Amino acid sequence: MTIDTVLARLSAGLEKDEVIARAATPGPWRFNEYKGFRDPDTGKMTEAVFSGPAGKDALCIATTGPTLDGQSQEDGRHIARQDPKTTLDRVEAIRKVIAERESEQRRVDDLAAVDAPGAGDYLLGLEFALTTLAGIYTEPTEEKS
Repeated sequence: MTIDTVLARLSAGLEKDEVIARAATPGPWRFNEYKGFRDPDTGKMTEAVFSGPAGKDALCIATTGPTLDGQSQEDGRHIARQDPKTTLDRVEAIRKVIAERESEQRRVDDLAAVDAPGAGDYLLGLEFALTTLAGIYTEPTEEKS
């Protein structure tokens, strides 16, 4: 996989993450194993993730399953941890690494004229990190020419 393919896949995944996070209910999201959501149709209590003010005005954004169920609680913790701000912060951090790689590529290109030994080492490290990060996005992406 070329670095162009890596960057295309990573950029496409980050764009999707950003669009989804911006469309989601604002956070912070929170999970409390002692606070559930009562389904208005069935009256059953479920584990839930909330946003907004605590108490009666809290907004249930997701239910994860039966109360006191270990898996439902772990799902709730996981969902709450992925609130929109957290996702947007992660997108921004990875974009900073991409920008650093672009800057380093220009520096290495400039140094190529003077044959500076080791000039590309940092660039290779950045590309390794970006290739690893691109692995979280499994959707194939068309390589841009």
